[in-house]
Order: sequence, then structure tokens, then C-alpha cells
Amino acid sequence: MAWKEIPEDKPLQPGDIVRLTFTARGPTFMKATEAAMIEKSLENKEGYFLTSIDYQTPGKMIFKFKITKTNPVIVTVLVITGSVLLVGSVVGLVFEKAEQLFETPTAVVGSVGLLAVALIVLLSVLRK
Repeated sequence: MAWKEIPEDKPLQPGDIVRLTFTARGPTFMKATEAAMIEKSLENKEGYFLTSIDYQTPGKMIFKFKITKTNPVIVTVLVITGSVLLVGSVVGLVFEKAEQLFETPTAVVGSVGLLAVALIVLLSVLRK
């Protein structure tokens, strides 16, 4: 799995996982308070679900979202960023970048390899 930067207007699909990075100033306790306010404002949003907030990275706040559905509205990074900034702009958040989690060929090969080993072990146990 690897994070790759994506354009803000890319339509997202159910199951996609995105990470939005914002510039955030202030000490950790202030960013934690801001994160709690933003998290509360994002409750019950249709189309995406907030899975985590990293406010301990110096100078940043990083939000991870899972896309749950796209109908009737097309969900894009711009839609999610707008929701975050409704509260976040008041506390000084500035959008930096958006990334999406993609499966890498190495991860796919590794998963297939692990499945093959598990199958061989299972077959050898069943033969005895």
C-alpha cells in the first residue's frame, strides 16, 4: 500500500481512503482541541467517514477519511476539505495536499504469495 498525491477534484469511490494534510500552528494541546471541534462538526456527514486525526505532527494536522458512498453527490477532496475548513479556517488551518491510499504491485504479489504459502501449509496438514 502506498500514498499518492491526487487532484482535489478527482471523484472518489466507496471504499477509497484519503489523507488530507493541513498546516496547523500552535502547541499539541491546542491542535487537539481544534481536532475535537472539527471531528464533532464532521459527525454524520453523508458520503465519507473520518477515521483518524493526527495532530501530533509538528506544524500539521492530518485527517484520514474513508469514502462510504457517492450518490447523490459526487464526493471529491474539495467537498471533504470544505467541510473541514468550515471549522478549521476559524482556527487557522490551511489546506496543503490530498493523498489516496493505493495498493502497490508489491503488496498484491506479497498477498498472493502469503495466500499460496497458507494454502500449501493447509494442504500438507490435511494430507496427514
